[in-house]
Amino acid sequence: MGVFIIYTDIFLKINKRILLSVIYYRMIPKVVHLSWIDKSVLFTSNNPLAINGVQNMKRINPEYAFQISDDNDVDDYIQSCISNDDWLLIKDRHIVEKVDLWRLLKIYHEGGIYCDIDRFCNIPFDQLLTDDDICILPTYFDIDFSQDIMISEKGQEIHKKAIDLNLSRRQTGCDDVLTLGPLTYFHSITSTLYGKQLERQPNPKVWKKLIAKVNQYEGYRTFHENVVGSVIGQTTFIYKYDGNYIAGNKGTRDDLYKESKTVHWTKSDEIVVFGKKIYGK
Repeated sequence: MGVFIIYTDIFLKINKRILLSVIYYRMIPKVVHLSWIDKSVLFTSNNPLAINGVQNMKRINPEYAFQISDDNDVDDYIQSCISNDDWLLIKDRHIVEKVDLWRLLKIYHEGGIYCDIDRFCNIPFDQLLTDDDICILPTYFDIDFSQDIMISEKGQEIHKKAIDLNLSRRQTGCDDVLTLGPLTYFHSITSTLYGKQLERQPNPKVWKKLIAKVNQYEGYRTFHENVVGSVIGQTTFIYKYDGNYIAGNKGTRDDLYKESKTVHWTKSDEIVVFGKKIYGK
């Protein structure tokens, strides 16, 4: 009888450990990772981009933790995750380059949701995500996978591949922002899940095969996004126009940047978008 109790106790402990492991690893953490130069502006601004974006996102997702990292936080996190040699290659680069790498490190090591601050949101995440989801890969039209939003459990190979590619390409002299960001992300996803590195905007037949292949992976699914200029026409994974747009101070995206005493990276004199070495297109 005593032996039976001992074995039963061991069995329960083992299965409890397995159950906890499944629960822990098979769940996208309820945390949203944001990066912005001024932590206070995003949730206090009366700019419509902030109101209909991160402010509404937080309002309709009260069970989610929101972590905002400023430029110093981004530097500290990157430095803690990569070698000193790799850090020396990026430490003096523009913040947009750093955030492209930082988001990958955050999602790979911690999981959760990364989102650029200029995205609208009006759909609660619990209406979008299920317990079976491992990684959601929204697409930018039929061009590539959206790099400005990442939704995933931690430890996924596509993010590890993207980190390694970002660093290795930087080591060989690549300083092109678009290559190190969205293109490297697309290369990583296609080489890992499709078995072949594809260039952005493949022909329609290849794109269709790619999407079908990604959706075959357990816990992985895609979502076709229409990120158009008009608010009314936008359909993204986390937003669909429903008539409840709040105009706020009627400011533009540039106004929100001015409020934070910065400019959009495409208008900065400190960054060269097209660098010396480009991989693919």
